[in-house]
Amino acid sequence: MTDADSYAFLRSERVALQRLIDGCSPDDVSRLGFEGRLAAVENELAQLDGPRERQAEATIYFKGAPVIGSRGIEAAFAAEAIESFQKLVSKMSAFKSGRRIGERGPIPGASDSRLYVTATAPGSFGFVLREVAAPSQVSFEPTALAAAVDATATLLARAASTDDEFADAVVETDGAVLDQLDDFLGVVGEHGATLRVVTEGIVASLDDGETLAAARERARSRRTEVREQPEHGVLVGLMTDARRFELRTGDGTVIAGRLGDAVDADAAAQLMFRAVAGHLRVVVIARRGRETKRYVLEDVAGEPS
Repeated sequence: MTDADSYAFLRSERVALQRLIDGCSPDDVSRLGFEGRLAAVENELAQLDGPRERQAEATIYFKGAPVIGSRGIEAAFAAEAIESFQKLVSKMSAFKSGRRIGERGPIPGASDSRLYVTATAPGSFGFVLREVAAPSQVSFEPTALAAAVDATATLLARAASTDDEFADAVVETDGAVLDQLDDFLGVVGEHGATLRVVTEGIVASLDDGETLAAARERARSRRTEVREQPEHGVLVGLMTDARRFELRTGDGTVIAGRLGDAVDADAAAQLMFRAVAGHLRVVVIARRGRETKRYVLEDVAGEPS
């Protein structure tokens, strides 16, 4: 096992051990064993140099009907669930790289988004999925696949959160990705399972039936219309860290939404309470027979005084 493999395995074990400790009562004797092993893991991590790049990695934990504690998992379910999750990551990767995803046929760039099962997750039954990059791909930056895996985990976390959180996620993704999210959650739910996905700094917990059912229902949201809309008004609200804005139009309506990737939040802050010309992307989302709108401010500039 290489240092990079050891580093990744120990990080996964650290997450699993912390989960076990959190689930123990203060007087549970097994807690001491878990805490001792966690201290040893922390020490081993401190002695290893982390990999020079952050490659893609996700740990998926399963519970429910197909799982027998930490002893085993139904092979047919595990194969189907991992295949569906891989497709979700591949479609997210294709979307993030600007490739057009067709309704049918192969996923563009699928060969560049392969994940490999490198270990089972300690403490509960699950799998560690990792990118295995060729030597020529070594870089000091996170890989494109790592970004796609993080985006996939974020989408799952938002599906498990609230309607508003998930509606914001719908704006930032593609219909083909949502279809695959629906498929993946369907595979898990129809087998009577639940799951938890852990990546670098992101935890998506769909580990009870109610949360999973709500996430599956949200995954059926659809983007019915995307249009561009010029708008003039006054920038009356801005949260630079959260990248949120509020724009009051000439008729007094306040439009709220998020800043597009091309907008410099610090530069936009200089336009606060000034007349501005903005360019909005408006996304109409259909769910449960109702439509809601989400706004993205793609460009903003001060009006001539």
